[in-house]
Amino acid sequence: MAIYGAQALTGGYTRIYNKTTHETLRIEGASVQLKQDFLGKYEDVYIAADNSAGYLVEKITGAAPPTVVMLDSISNGVVSMNFTADNQKQEALLHGNDYENFNLDKGVIIEYRAAVHTAPTDQAEAYLGLANAYVEGPIVEADAGPTVHAAFVYDAALTPTIHTDDTATDNNAVATGVTSVLDTYSIYRIDASVVTNVKFYINGVRVGSSTTFDMSSGTNVVTQPWFGLHKETGVGVGSLYVDYVNMWQLGRL
Repeated sequence: MAIYGAQALTGGYTRIYNKTTHETLRIEGASVQLKQDFLGKYEDVYIAADNSAGYLVEKITGAAPPTVVMLDSISNGVVSMNFTADNQKQEALLHGNDYENFNLDKGVIIEYRAAVHTAPTDQAEAYLGLANAYVEGPIVEADAGPTVHAAFVYDAALTPTIHTDDTATDNNAVATGVTSVLDTYSIYRIDASVVTNVKFYINGVRVGSSTTFDMSSGTNVVTQPWFGLHKETGVGVGSLYVDYVNMWQLGRL
């Protein structure tokens, strides 16, 4: 039996995926793709403290400090974002350094392979999503952060919820019905190829389907990858492992 499947997307594009792992292998016809696999020295994956190289920039807040580190001696390449149990504001997060190259009007899809290593506690929050310009702040606690965003969010539990905001329509804490297992990788996909009805998938299964996630407010809204940990204060901890982030824009013009 073939391990590959094909899914027709709006506009004549085709998603080729692994039927077993649910990983998207490619999108036929997509004009733009970002692929970050965190393969150490073989790939300039994020900008270090000296801002030397890479597309993704790390945001570190807190004196402890929290960390964003590439794990070595691990299959596939993994970046780890980690909090300490210090009573202070902390952030350990990656985004596209505000190079917002993915236009929601052109059809955007983003996918993560990720695992929760340490569940968020207290006021800690974990995000896997896309956003417009970086803004510091908690999504769950205060509906802050980037003014436009779509994300899977872990909030002091292993039950991810969905949060979207396009500055006009705000959906908060929509249940996915999924309970994650520590150190078990899942495929998280946000399909904004139809911006009036953004779809969310975990391991190939659509979640939050009873809610219409409309992110069509504004025109030519540009976005970037946005993922990691944030807490406003408290002794909460958390650790998120990300194996890869892939992002596509279907159309160019």
